Amino acid sequence: MPAEQKERVILAVEDLGGQVTATDIAMKTGLPLPQVNFALQQIACDTSSHMFVTEAGEICFKFADNLADIYAAKDKALRQVQMERVALDIAFFLARVLFGITLLYAIWEFKPGHPRLLGYYVLLIFGGVWLERQYGQQFQENEPKEKWMSLADAVGLGNLTNIFSWRYRHRNRKIENIWELLKPEDEEPKYNKASFFNVCFSFVFGDGNANDRFEELQWQVVAEVIRQNKGAIVVEQLAPYLCCPPDDEDAILPVLVRFGGQPHVMEDGNLVYLFPELMKSKGADFKMPLFLIERSRKFSELPFTYIAPVWFASTLMLLVSYFNFLHPDFFAGQVGSILPEGFTNWHFVLPFSLFFLLMPAVRFFVSSTHNSEVDERNKLRAYFAEMLEHPEPPLAAKLNASRQYQLADNLTDIRGKVSYSTEKDVLDQEPSWYSQYER
Repeated sequence: MPAEQKERVILAVEDLGGQVTATDIAMKTGLPLPQVNFALQQIACDTSSHMFVTEAGEICFKFADNLADIYAAKDKALRQVQMERVALDIAFFLARVLFGITLLYAIWEFKPGHPRLLGYYVLLIFGGVWLERQYGQQFQENEPKEKWMSLADAVGLGNLTNIFSWRYRHRNRKIENIWELLKPEDEEPKYNKASFFNVCFSFVFGDGNANDRFEELQWQVVAEVIRQNKGAIVVEQLAPYLCCPPDDEDAILPVLVRFGGQPHVMEDGNLVYLFPELMKSKGADFKMPLFLIERSRKFSELPFTYIAPVWFASTLMLLVSYFNFLHPDFFAGQVGSILPEGFTNWHFVLPFSLFFLLMPAVRFFVSSTHNSEVDERNKLRAYFAEMLEHPEPPLAAKLNASRQYQLADNLTDIRGKVSYSTEKDVLDQEPSWYSQYER
């Protein structure tokens, strides 16, 4: 809806005292009733207002007295959240780029101090990756078995697109079919290709958000649930997917706005929501789960055997550089000629190793808090699904009453019913609407 018309609706709501019906606003503003209905639903959704049924059976919206100020503040807060999200994306992107450059410098800085140790150095950097390739071939029967990895594969140059991409995607969620996300994750850990860069970045930054497409999946599942219920649902039927209380009618306002639904008062006074527009599409033909499950955030998608050497090496760098900071003369003797030259430059190694360990530690505690919240939401969805699967008598009566309002499919087979086509000249065709004027 245009901003000018929405402003007219908001001013009309304030003039009428905040408690209005769509008919009141249509008469006050002169706007068409369907547009007013959509505007009221959108404004109520944006300002967390309420929708209820009056004793006369009318659907009424209740807004705050200072609706214009609340809506302006909400819009300002939304823009600020979007700016903060972009700022965080920029900071995270720059941190990965800076870390990658610093990691390359560290590889050069930690070259062995003695030529005899060069072989051990190469084995440390690339040997584990080569062993990982041989181990991974056990899980890849269809791929040819290569004895050695290329330098680009070992370092991870082929994976820089994912590492330095603007959106740090989850490595196992790059799928085209959104319905694949409904399948449960494998309980047995799968083999993940990992190079030196992959292991380091996975240890420090993780592997992206496992639920980065969850909102998209949620809306598609909600639309399909509505379709499978013939376009007529009650709020309890969406609670296992929206994670909202079954008696919270306001939680369905975003669904009404997104899919063009309309509330309807049933004979028993309860609300049923009709979505005729969704009945014009075929749907996904996929059995919906009883409830949606959010993925837990893992510390890393790689096995612990890949992460442990990186953790050990970063811890060693921290301890040795800190010891060098306290006792700089210790590395001036024969010990300094054996160890890599980088350990003598504690000004670089100490902050680098601190970041190498502090960033994963912060991620671990943040992920633990996030996963506890995810578990709570999953438990709520499962509880709501159980209530819907075995409804109490009032809920069962409400569900039976809503089935009387189910809509029929409005799919039209247009094969053989084309009235106009660009394949022929317009003068050579006889549109169906033209025939009614022939005599």
